[in-house]
Amino acid sequence: MKLLFDNNISPRVPRAINELLASGSQAVPLRARFAANTSDIDWIEAIGAEGGWSVVSITKNRAERAAWMQTDLIGFFMEPALLKLDPLQQTSRLLLWLPVLERQLSLIRGPALFSLPLRSSSKLRQL
Repeated sequence: MKLLFDNNISPRVPRAINELLASGSQAVPLRARFAANTSDIDWIEAIGAEGGWSVVSITKNRAERAAWMQTDLIGFFMEPALLKLDPLQQTSRLLLWLPVLERQLSLIRGPALFSLPLRSSSKLRQL
């Protein structure tokens, strides 16, 4: 599992998650791969062309969703309640979600978009 975390999520979150992932998996902040001024459409296309990545982000606008759907990416978009948490709380919630995300990634192929709710007892909802 390779998870790329969008710039709207503190880079501390994916770094902490990365330390706890099994060997061969990784969680990476977007800014570790792309310059800060890289447009969303550009990095979406680049990561999509590279293959094997899934993205944790917030809801995209229409142009970004169109770019997304031209790739094989799977996206998990954090709902507002999850985004409002501080980085430590986000990390703890996302760690609870990891088995669900991993299972989902093993079942489907992209492009696909899912809503990632606050509670890990909730279900993923396809967007």
